[in-house]
Amino acid sequence: MATDASIKRTLLELQRKDDNKVLFCTMPGTRNNKTRRIPAAMPAGPKKEKAAVLSNCGSPNPQWASVSLGTFFCLNCSGQHRGLGVHISFVRSISMDKWSPEQVKRMELGGNAKANAFFRSQPDYKDGMSIKDKYNSRFAELWRQKLTAECEGRAWTAPPAGSTVSPPARSNTASPALL
Repeated sequence: MATDASIKRTLLELQRKDDNKVLFCTMPGTRNNKTRRIPAAMPAGPKKEKAAVLSNCGSPNPQWASVSLGTFFCLNCSGQHRGLGVHISFVRSISMDKWSPEQVKRMELGGNAKANAFFRSQPDYKDGMSIKDKYNSRFAELWRQKLTAECEGRAWTAPPAGSTVSPPARSNTASPALL
């Protein structure tokens, strides 16, 4: 069984990966705690395509994560994600909260670049979407289902375009910590 120290070490290693250094911040047009403007859309460029993750608010070393989405983000965005509800985005601090091995596995299999690439590949995704619209969308639910399937070792196949996608049924006793 993993110790708290080894889990924290793993999370910090994941957070420092190049694909996760560019934050998965989703508040275009706002300012972070350094008063640096978050661009409405990150310009595409051949050199930056691998790391181009939605918007880069400039905050180094993201300290917050969405377990359900498998992404890292800044403190400002963590508050926005918390407001969505744990069924949409289960937010944890990478340094202050306790993490289970299952949650760490979601972060290992997810990641900012992978989530962004998936989102951008979906027909209903648009740059500049509000946090509420983005994470309550069909593509966000598909991403959560795909990530869950990967964590459980199951194959995942995207449903036909335009079909209705519902979140998997959860019992009233299911803990959001297991998302």
